[in-house]
Amino acid sequence: MSALYSQGKQPDYDSPANIAPFVARANNASATVTLHLQSRLRMDEIYYYTRLAVQPQCRTEKSAPGDIFTNHLMRSKLNYQFTRDFAFNAILDYNPLLPNSTLVTDTYSKQADATLLFTYMPHPGTTFYLGYANTFQNISYDPDTKHTYLQTRLPRTATDRQVFMKFSYLLRF
Repeated sequence: MSALYSQGKQPDYDSPANIAPFVARANNASATVTLHLQSRLRMDEIYYYTRLAVQPQCRTEKSAPGDIFTNHLMRSKLNYQFTRDFAFNAILDYNPLLPNSTLVTDTYSKQADATLLFTYMPHPGTTFYLGYANTFQNISYDPDTKHTYLQTRLPRTATDRQVFMKFSYLLRF
């Protein structure tokens, strides 16, 4: 297990056009739990928290008190080593961004990602990877209107899918 917390000051470079960049209060935290359920199976649960808030002395009429944004990232990683040569990895992410639209130009979003990777490594320097990645976001396409995307509560719409392959071989001279 591990945990980390830090706080300090950080500039808000992503403020709207009507607000000049300013220094804000930053909070960052992370926690990791690693489980070795079997000798070949490892699972990591990871949580990242990031918050940027207006400092009391920096408040103006345009920058009301409160959070500029809050971001949570929850990640699950699974690794299974079938044999010395074959392995499987899975990473699942959930990432909601909760911005204050009066203080930052980012938009409210929720995203879920799944990445699966099979690895074959017969010896160091020679590796074959085969993977699949899929991203879901909290948007929905409305076919009745011209190119309009609507926000939804949950990330249900697949926005990026890919199958990938990589082969590397070490040439020895």
